[in-house]
Amino acid sequence: MCGLLVVCSLCSASASEPQQSSITLVRDVLVASYPELLGGQHELHVHIEGPLDYSWRKISGFHFEVKLYNAHLEKYLNPPHDAKTGKRFPVPENRTLLQGTAYFPEGDTRLKDVSFVGEAAKTPENDSMHRLVQSHPEWSDAEANQALKQAGARYGTEDKQEFLKRLPLKQLEPVLGKLTLVSANFHVFNNPEHLGDPSLEWWVNVSVLLPDGTRGSYALFFEPFEGKLIEILRPRSSE
Repeated sequence: MCGLLVVCSLCSASASEPQQSSITLVRDVLVASYPELLGGQHELHVHIEGPLDYSWRKISGFHFEVKLYNAHLEKYLNPPHDAKTGKRFPVPENRTLLQGTAYFPEGDTRLKDVSFVGEAAKTPENDSMHRLVQSHPEWSDAEANQALKQAGARYGTEDKQEFLKRLPLKQLEPVLGKLTLVSANFHVFNNPEHLGDPSLEWWVNVSVLLPDGTRGSYALFFEPFEGKLIEILRPRSSE
């Protein structure tokens, strides 16, 4: 295996700039879904690896991370000294705010799947709630939803209208194409027996119209605490 690491700042880009690669496409999806990450000197790391024998004419998938800061900036390489002690101030932990994976079918520039996890995606809160609900298979949907709201989730079963107001479909259109909402439903459990990991996600289906007239669809998944996008999936029937 050979590996390639691409590092860039998470800065804003002009809407007139052309989409040049799968990396820029995923970066634009990220910015449309997590605009609060802009303006903080955060850094986007892209990790690509595969066989050296591969032609590398197209990238079929990669892993990415958004780090708190650029560790190569002077203020982090050489932090200032404390005037009283003469010791350097400690460098803050360069934690990962968000990470994920992206996939593109071979010979296709359209996104197949991209997912997000991390503190910006409220993963710790959602993981905790998943464990709680999974430990109570006797709960009804209403009881699980009540526990979710008590934990601080803003967008449970009863909050559909508020959730729909914050859907970033317009923000995603420059990247994915003209989007039309087909359905949006909050799923509590994955099966009637309430066994295994619960869903606790908003499932949003949209149709897409591309500039060349091609039509397709995407399934978008959102977590309930802040309504953050956690996955975009292009169904097989849409390929």
